[in-house]
Amino acid sequence: MEVVGQETVSPDRGGKTVSLGLPNRWKFSGGFNTGRWLADGDNKLIFYLNASVYRSLLHPVSSALGLQLDAYVGPRDTDLDGGTRLLLRSPVLRLSGGVDWNFRDSRADFVLSLHHPLRRGGILVAGGGLRIDWLPTRGHSFNLGVQLPIGGKLGRTRPSATEVRLEDPSPEPVRYVNESPAMDEALEAVQHHAHWINRLTSPFIDTGGGSYATGLERFAREMNEITDHFSAGSPHVDGQVSFEAHVLAYHEALDRAFSLATGGLSPSGAPTEDGREVSAAARRILLHEVIIPYDRTLGQKKRHDTTAEFAVRARGQFLRWVHSVADLEDTRSIASGWVFERLLEIVEDGRAFNREAWGNGRFVWLPYQWALTPEQHDTQPEIDRLVEATVQEQFKDGNRVWYIINERFHLEQARMILEAEDYHVLWIHDIRGNDGEGEPDEMGYHLTRTYLEALNQAVARYEDTGKIPMYLVLLDQWYYEITNGRRWLGLLEAPLDRSVDLPDGYEAWEAEIEALQARLREGVEGSLLLQAETRQYGEDWLKNLIKVHVNITNPSDPTFWSPEVLPLVGMPDNVMRDHRKIAFFDISEEDPYRGRAIYTGAGIGEHYAGSTWEDRAILAEGPAFLTLKDAARQVLLNQGFLPDQIPWELQPKEKPGDYDQRVREAQRGARIRDNVRAMELHNQTGFNPKPINAAKAALYTLMPAGSVVKAPDSLWSGHIWGSLLMGASLRGVRVLVIAPSIESAPSPGFPAMSRAHELFERMILFAELFEGPLEDAGGMLRLGMYDPDVPVADIPGRTRLFVETLEREPWLRDLYGFEPAVFDELHAILRSFEEERFSQRYLLDRPAPDSVAPDSVAPAAQRPKLHMKAHFFASRFGWEQILSLPGWGEILTTYQRERARQVSDPTGGDYFEFADSMSAVTGPRLRTFVAARTAEQFDRMVFYFMTGAHNQNYRSMILDGEVMVVLAEMGALVGLIDMMWIVGQSKWITDQESLDEHLPEYSGFKRRMGRWLRLIV
Repeated sequence: MEVVGQETVSPDRGGKTVSLGLPNRWKFSGGFNTGRWLADGDNKLIFYLNASVYRSLLHPVSSALGLQLDAYVGPRDTDLDGGTRLLLRSPVLRLSGGVDWNFRDSRADFVLSLHHPLRRGGILVAGGGLRIDWLPTRGHSFNLGVQLPIGGKLGRTRPSATEVRLEDPSPEPVRYVNESPAMDEALEAVQHHAHWINRLTSPFIDTGGGSYATGLERFAREMNEITDHFSAGSPHVDGQVSFEAHVLAYHEALDRAFSLATGGLSPSGAPTEDGREVSAAARRILLHEVIIPYDRTLGQKKRHDTTAEFAVRARGQFLRWVHSVADLEDTRSIASGWVFERLLEIVEDGRAFNREAWGNGRFVWLPYQWALTPEQHDTQPEIDRLVEATVQEQFKDGNRVWYIINERFHLEQARMILEAEDYHVLWIHDIRGNDGEGEPDEMGYHLTRTYLEALNQAVARYEDTGKIPMYLVLLDQWYYEITNGRRWLGLLEAPLDRSVDLPDGYEAWEAEIEALQARLREGVEGSLLLQAETRQYGEDWLKNLIKVHVNITNPSDPTFWSPEVLPLVGMPDNVMRDHRKIAFFDISEEDPYRGRAIYTGAGIGEHYAGSTWEDRAILAEGPAFLTLKDAARQVLLNQGFLPDQIPWELQPKEKPGDYDQRVREAQRGARIRDNVRAMELHNQTGFNPKPINAAKAALYTLMPAGSVVKAPDSLWSGHIWGSLLMGASLRGVRVLVIAPSIESAPSPGFPAMSRAHELFERMILFAELFEGPLEDAGGMLRLGMYDPDVPVADIPGRTRLFVETLEREPWLRDLYGFEPAVFDELHAILRSFEEERFSQRYLLDRPAPDSVAPDSVAPAAQRPKLHMKAHFFASRFGWEQILSLPGWGEILTTYQRERARQVSDPTGGDYFEFADSMSAVTGPRLRTFVAARTAEQFDRMVFYFMTGAHNQNYRSMILDGEVMVVLAEMGALVGLIDMMWIVGQSKWITDQESLDEHLPEYSGFKRRMGRWLRLIV
């Protein structure tokens, strides 16, 4: 890496952009060791200096196997000695073995070596490690020493800590002798109800065992304990045992305990106002000092897993409140402090219970209902504030959002590159050099053309603008190696010097790229300003300016691991990926509406652009997305950049004084999609913070009874997500889980699919076992298998499936509550499609403007793959209100006709036009709808929409870098119609036989492997 000095200098002042570049295939190291030469009866001291070069024979990130060549020299006793070694080395296993050729004795011997960094990041220097060499045929000679990297970023690309470090300070307890049986009784009730609130929030379902039958038996035993509790008949609301009954009884018992501590109950035996006030303060402090801070670590490993550290702060805050606000007399303040201490112990008991049940502190979630009554989280402002506190990020108003379906992403990211004036960042997990057949990938080729065209246009404008946009790529090394991303990125990293060499049959592509490069060189040579600046700043400055700055992140680094899986090996950080897929440009503190961002689930490649890829994207601009710059800076810092090495355009800058005023002005009179409340969140790669986890779990926990949750996702193997949704259904939430069948799964490997089958099997059993409690609470848990037999762009076929699904499933008709006229209009548009002989056309069948679209590629003849990751949340009142909107038949048919027009448009369509067409239908209705509702009604209409890269598996939760956009309030409705359509493309199953038909059952070795590997699949 090139260092530019203590001050980051802009390119127009001679500054250079620092980048990681392409990974070096050769790894160099040097070191020293000492030991004993024991061959032929000798016993001599040796001391060697050595140099090594290593190259992987397999995927470099796997660190599984490579070839290493060593050379060593130094004294053996008093004589000079030296030799070479040729080794097969497995960095991940820490071992290497091969042949040692000693020059002095002209002999070859077998050598076995152990290489270990001893601690994360290495010893002595970053990436340094211990090395032990053993030569059994040389009299068991041995060497012990250290090996240090030469060049590169080894030892600096991951965090040093693998755990959240929680402490148990064990402060002096509150000294109080309780002599009140009534207080003991109240606290026993608090503990009882807290226990069941906890178990019902995240019922333990990830039961394993030596066999499938054993695991299922344990699951049934766990569920039967809960069903037996429901049958016990206490506590109850309106005669029914329920989650809500436990919550109300818990808070009433807590109020009683604090009332007794502050002077006793009222004459009627009810809690006093003073007691309720102290209880409310205790719950507020418990929430913000203990529950939320602990829950924020969901997905992260904890050292000394405990709430004690948070409890100390909470105890201090409560005592401060008691003395400074409540002004209680000493005896009552001590008694209240003692009750609060007992409450903290109950919370810690609940945490310990979850930890023992799940067997891993990563999956412990503390219920917010320990601190909140139902009426404290049943409005949009209340839940907004709780989510914000959980993730330590704010929703921001005044954003503009467009919902993009499937094929739009490739066109938009190309347009963004061409529109960028200051910078463009492509942050993606896959840029394909090769397609599925090993041939040059067409979408990668078009990306290369687009970058070269953008550079040409920027050079042509340089005399006027004095600026070449910074084009920056962030790409994880895993797919970069698998799909030969070097093919295109190697050229883009040095477009003035390098050339591309394509196989026979691709001469036209090669010629076009060469022509673009020749034009670029001519433009540079013809620019008087560029030539003058090059004379001042040097040729290296010019080549740093005219390029794409490639950063291949998360390179192979076996010096980082966590002590799990196997001794010595552990769990290598190499399995962790940056899974984010984002493109953004020109987003700036200077103007909230400059630049745009797109969040997608696709990579750059033919694989993602055909007729079988079911994905979504969010195109957005506005103040909520300024945090993208922060996230991009953070990923570079995590890769070993120093703060002054962050590229100029990503450096933080001051906002102008009128920034907020511009946002407020943009909100006045804006359409709903132009005034969206939003935030974006990032799970950092590896053991860094994971706020997306906490945001999802918080919404699962907080959405009020009667809410609707729709959750389509491509990977459902994280049982904690299923557990939290099961808990939500017991609270009265109507949950629709959508997952791909084995034929529609983008990643159909058995480890993930066996885990998915196990989870869905338990969902089905759960729905059967809890049919009564679910019905009593008004909850629902339904499983849909995405398994359509029509391509994603076959709009008539998709419309037919939607209608057939609703007509086949009466519970869906009840959920939507559509009038018969809606179905009449849907049948009418189907007839019109048939009469028009609608011709299905795909993105890859047509060119797009500005020479950025792909050439003709035939769509693959296979089932669509569900790759979208999304959640739609609506409170009961919000759901009923929005479904009462008149004209749903026209809204749905317009949506389908616009989609049909979009996919068949020979120019590639226009998402802005699509959005405007939908606004023409929905806008007047929504304006009337908004005008007729009070502020109180709007607060009760709770809506959220989440989409991004985060899957419902443990890998996304624990290991990978992920991104999620969260839209709130009416702006969340951008995803509503599409969520309806996905529901209609799914087959809703209620029994084991139907599940096995769509997702085969796994047993024996495959099921056990799925469980063993559950953290990384």
